[in-house]
Amino acid sequence: MEDNLEVTKNKYSIPQMTIAFIVLTVIYSFRNIIFLNVAFFKSNNGELLLAVIGLIISLICAHFANIFAGKSFGIFVRRIKQGKVLWLTFFFTLSVIIIYYGKVSQWIETAHQPLFTMVTIFLSAIAAGLCEEFLFRDLLFNIFTKLFVKQRYVLILPAILSSLCFGLLHFINLIRQTFTVTAQQVIVVTAMGLMFCTIRILTNNMWPSVIMHIAFDISPVVLTGDALAPWSSIIVIFIWISGISLLTIWAYHHHCLKERLN
Repeated sequence: MEDNLEVTKNKYSIPQMTIAFIVLTVIYSFRNIIFLNVAFFKSNNGELLLAVIGLIISLICAHFANIFAGKSFGIFVRRIKQGKVLWLTFFFTLSVIIIYYGKVSQWIETAHQPLFTMVTIFLSAIAAGLCEEFLFRDLLFNIFTKLFVKQRYVLILPAILSSLCFGLLHFINLIRQTFTVTAQQVIVVTAMGLMFCTIRILTNNMWPSVIMHIAFDISPVVLTGDALAPWSSIIVIFIWISGISLLTIWAYHHHCLKERLN
């Protein structure tokens, strides 16, 4: 499979890619924090301006993340058709639909917000969806892919490790949430990271996962922070989404290996 991976054509070394990832992630993570204690930015107009600034910084970070990832939106040079794995993709897609069906109420709630608040939510969702996908599903995923390029599980290990890093990044939300709420968010976000990795692998394209991420983040909680949820539902979501995602990646990876041998 090594010769069919885009990352093998990347001119940047793993240390260079890693430094770029760290620098861009720090810039993205702290893009708005310096303004938090400024009274103006706590008003509706201030929050909107802050969202615009955050979007501009996120677009710049996403652009450079893609450059260091190799300027390619795909994982494979040539996408291998799913073949017999298609049935598992169906169940994965069904799981995604169910997850997003649960987001409909939040989309409706967002649509009923005051105009400035609604625009702020949309801009914040776009900023997060774009930058986080290009940082974690593009650059960091490619770093781990390049690191494990000669390993048998060259797709599974990058998916797991990049998703864990993606989840842990959300501990930064401790500045506005309690530890318990943030810990729940980290667990759910790690599972969602695996789901976004699966989407990128199956489509061999960044944009579907970017769009899905933006859609997932369109919610008033983007501004207010998450609320405490029952731990039972958090665990069920984590096991369900992580399980179906990893199983789908493993099955598709196994299928790709068989196709390359034939």
